Amino acid sequence: MHQSGLILYAERRASTSNDRCSVSAMQNANAAKPVALRLDELIGAFLIFITGTGLSIFLFFVELVSELLMKKARNSASKKLKSEDLFEQSGNLSA
Repeated sequence: MHQSGLILYAERRASTSNDRCSVSAMQNANAAKPVALRLDELIGAFLIFITGTGLSIFLFFVELVSELLMKKARNSASKKLKSEDLFEQSGNLSA
């Protein structure tokens, strides 16, 4: 076994996996670390966020304007009905 180099091979193989100061072990350890995201990788997320925020603000103002228009329409309709009722009542009194 000594002459074939199996014992030496086993010792080297066992010692390099536990050697924390080995250069190759450090390169493998650095490769396993998570990489920070860059701005160009996040552009899609920012575009979706900005589009959603802009759309929600736009729709909020559309709802505000439509509510104001509906209130105006209701007020003018109720005034019209009141004036027609007054006209009918005045017509009934003179008859």
